[in-house]
Formats: sequence, structure tokens, C-alpha cells
Amino acid sequence: MKLLLLSDIHANLEAMEAVFSKTKNYSFDKIVSLGDQIDYGANPNEVIALLKEKKAHCILGNHEYILMYPEQLNWFNSSAQKCSLWTKENLSKENMQWIEKLPGKFIDKENKILGVHGTPFNPIFEYIDAGIARLALKEMNYRIFLTGHSHLPGYIFEEEKQFTCIKKKEITYDEKKILITVPSCGQPRDEDPRTGYCVLDTDEKFIKFERISYDIEKAAKKIREAGLPEIEAERLFSGF
Repeated sequence: MKLLLLSDIHANLEAMEAVFSKTKNYSFDKIVSLGDQIDYGANPNEVIALLKEKKAHCILGNHEYILMYPEQLNWFNSSAQKCSLWTKENLSKENMQWIEKLPGKFIDKENKILGVHGTPFNPIFEYIDAGIARLALKEMNYRIFLTGHSHLPGYIFEEEKQFTCIKKKEITYDEKKILITVPSCGQPRDEDPRTGYCVLDTDEKFIKFERISYDIEKAAKKIREAGLPEIEAERLFSGF
């Protein structure tokens, strides 16, 4: 089975379109988006529409969760709060209903894959670290763990002590258990502004981390024209 893995698209249509354009000649069995499809960027409705068109398997991230439960808005910093309120005002009713039906996890029983936004133990809010990853790899009955949320791509094998942080690389995993942090599609934070994604092939047993350029100027211009916080436009250029 071949999967296209996305995470943290954050309403960045230009980044997501670049990924789909780059991978258009691939034949994927599934497209998986690991939460935070919305906020920060100016195109939540268009991003959701394209994910629906691609029949992507999307899950709940903390930004979708807080959109549904705004009484927890103070979990966010001031900029993220403004973005959440803007999204709530501009999201279509149909897409809000779509968000309300999102599952909290992606599970493929046949290939023993668990996908979450945060961590296997706290799928929505918790950030992954090496200790949590090692515990999941040791105690949970999956072979491949997929996470987002951190916006920092990397991986850790069972019995390793630390994550390996990477930008572009293909790795094989054979029979070893592995936890992958999928790069952010729409708002990278590893000082590389290029959009990121992964390709997972369970037959050939490899994971490819990819980074490609996209039209940052256009995405940032939309953020500014929408009246969203300036920092959300600026950070796209630095990847920080």
C-alpha cells in the first residue's frame, strides 16, 4: 500500500496544491492528513474542498478541536486566537459540519498503522518527544506510528534514544517499529520554508520525506489581505 502523508496544512492552499502537483503521477492507495487542516492561512474552505475532492482521510487536530469548543480558546496564543476566530467567521456551514465529523485517529489494521495529530496517548494536544515515542513503540500494538503537530519532520525507531530530524531523505524500516513526525505542509517550523510531505510504501517498506518550493508570496499576500495577523504571513518566508 502506498500512502501520501500530509499534516498541518493550516489553510495554505498554495502549499497543498504544490504537493498534489508534484505527486500527480503517483498512484496512492490513500491520502492521509494528520489534522490542523485550518487556521493561520486564508483558504480553509478551499483546502477542505480539495481534500474532499481527493477523498483524503483527514483527522482532528487541536485547531479543529478548539474551533468546535471555543471555550478552550485560551489554550492558544493571541495570534492563534485571532486566526481561530477568523476561521469560525469565514468557514462555510458545510465545512464546519465536516470538521465536526472528523475522527480522532487514522488506523490501518492490516498494516498496523496508527496516525494521530499529537501523540498516541493524547491524540489532539500533546507534543511528541523521544520519551513518549519510545513508550508508544514499546507498549502499543502498531508497527508504524504517524504524528504531526510539532511541524518538525523526523523519525525514531524502536529502542533508539532520540529522534533523527531530517528534511529530505528516504529510509527503510524493514520489520522494525517506527514513529514518524510528518513535516508541516502549510507552516514549516524547521527553518526550511518549503512545503513538506511523506510517501509511505508498506510493500517496499520505505518512507520518503520530501520538501518542495511553492508560491509563498501568493499565500502570504492572501493572509495579509484577509486581515489575519502579520506574523502568520512573515513566518512562511523563514519557516520558523
